[in-house]
Amino acid sequence: ELARVKAIVARAYPITREIDLGRYARGWELATTGTGDPCVIYLRTSDPNDAGYGLDTQLEGCIAAARERGFRPIAVFLDMKTGTVYRERPGLSESRARVRDGSATVLM
Repeated sequence: ELARVKAIVARAYPITREIDLGRYARGWELATTGTGDPCVIYLRTSDPNDAGYGLDTQLEGCIAAARERGFRPIAVFLDMKTGTVYRERPGLSESRARVRDGSATVLM
């Protein structure tokens, strides 16, 4: 599933860096331009096989919403298997850190 999500990210935005946040978490920093509010896209699933609610579906929805609202995504973070196998959420922690440090003003 990570490969599918990364491919969707790469089709939408240039990836400048991949961030390994552990076995079930990943992130990508993006090279985006424009004047819109910088945002971070966060995706999470407890079961990567959830039909209709997978990471790829969430990502496509967030990309569309960011474009509609004029946001400029600077990063995408995700957590998989949270709540079932993996209790921590490093992708969410990293997303929040980007808002706290002012890199992003919106968390989607």
